[in-house]
Amino acid sequence: MLNLDFDERGGVWCGTNGAGINYFDGDKFKNFSTEDGLLSRTATAIRYVQKNKSLYVGSDFGLNVIHDNKVSEIRVPELVNTSIISIHSYNDSLLMLGTTGAGIAMLDPASGKHKLLTTKDGLLSNFIYFVAQDKNKEVWIGTEKGITRIRLNRQLEIIESVHYGNENGLTGLETNQDAFYLGDEKYFGLIDGVYQYNDLANPTLTTYDLHLTDVELFYGEFPSRNYADSSYSFFKIPYRPSLAPDKNHITFRFNRVEKRYPNSIKYKYFLENFDKAWSQPSPQGQVTYGNLPPGDYVLNILATNNRGRWDAVPLRYPFVIQTPFYKQAAFIAGTLILGIGLTILVVYLNVRRNVEKKLEVERIRLREQDSLRKVIARDFHDEMGNQLTRIINYISLIKLSGNGHAKELYNKVEDSAKYLYTGTRDFIWSIDPGNDELSIVFIHIRDFGEKLFEEKQIHFRAFNEVKEMVRIPYGFSREVNLIMKEAMTNSFNHSGAANVSFTLRQNDSEYEMKLEDDGIGFIPETVERNGIKNMQARADRMDSTLHIQTEPDLGTVIRIIFSKTKTTKLWPSPQRKEF
Repeated sequence: MLNLDFDERGGVWCGTNGAGINYFDGDKFKNFSTEDGLLSRTATAIRYVQKNKSLYVGSDFGLNVIHDNKVSEIRVPELVNTSIISIHSYNDSLLMLGTTGAGIAMLDPASGKHKLLTTKDGLLSNFIYFVAQDKNKEVWIGTEKGITRIRLNRQLEIIESVHYGNENGLTGLETNQDAFYLGDEKYFGLIDGVYQYNDLANPTLTTYDLHLTDVELFYGEFPSRNYADSSYSFFKIPYRPSLAPDKNHITFRFNRVEKRYPNSIKYKYFLENFDKAWSQPSPQGQVTYGNLPPGDYVLNILATNNRGRWDAVPLRYPFVIQTPFYKQAAFIAGTLILGIGLTILVVYLNVRRNVEKKLEVERIRLREQDSLRKVIARDFHDEMGNQLTRIINYISLIKLSGNGHAKELYNKVEDSAKYLYTGTRDFIWSIDPGNDELSIVFIHIRDFGEKLFEEKQIHFRAFNEVKEMVRIPYGFSREVNLIMKEAMTNSFNHSGAANVSFTLRQNDSEYEMKLEDDGIGFIPETVERNGIKNMQARADRMDSTLHIQTEPDLGTVIRIIFSKTKTTKLWPSPQRKEF
């Protein structure tokens, strides 16, 4: 048998160790066990409440209630793995459950609502041997650290707390389970005997005011008094110190002298402009704040008195942590002005660089135009001048030769005049910026080929596989036009081909313009190379690659390969000779 309690009819409730709950009504016994719904066969605590005619049973696995001979469970999640070893009423409406590690659970058995009181709320221990209320509405708590008397408000918060230990006459601090009597006189059973409570008034034992005993910087590495103009109290506390930005690790030590109940004194604190709420009550008379940011602060400290009641007015201690120079308004303003000035300077230099770059581009463009004019003048001189000279010579010969060779000379004059007309037309076409588009160049060369090969009834076909518009550099159209016309003229005059094809295609970022015939081809070592050198020179001027592939009886293929950004080297075909 572990515990007993009685109901209003004189019946006896017995909590056992391994046999569940027994009830004796004066005539017979009734047993309640795990088969009836008990959480355990061992009842560590029982309490009969006459108000609702129910027996509450605590065990290692939770809380049961027996009402009208029916067993049910009251679930308190925080107590699932904690033994309940003391159950008593509070204000005839709540139950106080003392546990072996979870503190005290204040439970409303009707609604199941509960609240825990632990060391965070001011208890000295969470291992509760007994918890009970006396006729003065004060709650007495027995733990392994002695006896505590508390008073609760309507929100079940501790508003008074007094602890009794060695300094109050207890030689053995640890109490026993439900070993107490709370009547006009009060008795408590501890491990070394029974103690009687005597509330003796002693006017000489007073509670002194709460006060600071020290203010430390980095655990005393730097003296805090160096940062204040004066100090006060016996402990030389610096008055309104103004601390450097890097002296922001502060330990405050405080104390309240209480001779009768020294272990009952508890403290809580709140740092204005830093903390969000008051700290939990603690018997430790110190607090450390590390890495505080710059600002004005006030430390507020509250302590309990000899009745366990909190002070009405806190102790206030103001101090300042200075703002570092780089966060001060003047420094920030100067930095902003400097930044704006640097930005303006950078923008100015950037604009100046862009202007100089554009001027340089313009100078380059002018140089290129001068160079292009020189090339055009040279080409005009070479093409037009030579033809005019030939025409003049032919006319002189006609005058000197009489009528014998006149017809032949007239034909040569006619041919030179036609060539001069065609060259002049091509020259004018090539310098028109509107013709600097790849498809227009292709069409121009195609039209020339169609008219040329039509004279010998050579089958000529043209294929444009580039569908997009491609802008080409200025002067490109003239060079590629002359290269392809010379290639077509050579094919017309010397190849003996039946079929000629002209193709424009794109391979990735490269473009290829190809002229291919099925003529007799030629042996490179046996032909005049000036024409080929001229074609190669024109390809070099437009940063393109020229390939000529030929072999006797296999025809000839002439390719111009160029890129928008750079010239790409292509390897020759192994079936044809290339030069």
